[in-house]
Amino acid sequence: MNHSETVKRYPNPSKDGIFTISLLEDIQEVNIIVADLTGRIILNRTDRKFKSNVVIDLSNQSSGIYIINISANGEHIASKRAIRI
Repeated sequence: MNHSETVKRYPNPSKDGIFTISLLEDIQEVNIIVADLTGRIILNRTDRKFKSNVVIDLSNQSSGIYIINISANGEHIASKRAIRI
């Protein structure tokens, strides 16, 4: 299965820095790591979700491009760009 198709991100770009990640399959544990383009990790968290949405709040970050790395049940499933304008 192509895991990147199981993860949707919206809105993108975001004016307020709030992004929603929609998980389209049942996932027991999701790990979210957000980094800026220099590689500095600005968010690292683990949530327990079951076919749900995860809200990522980058409202306290400056405008720019961020990379959201998503792992589910211990396996990397997607890397998504998030644009904060």
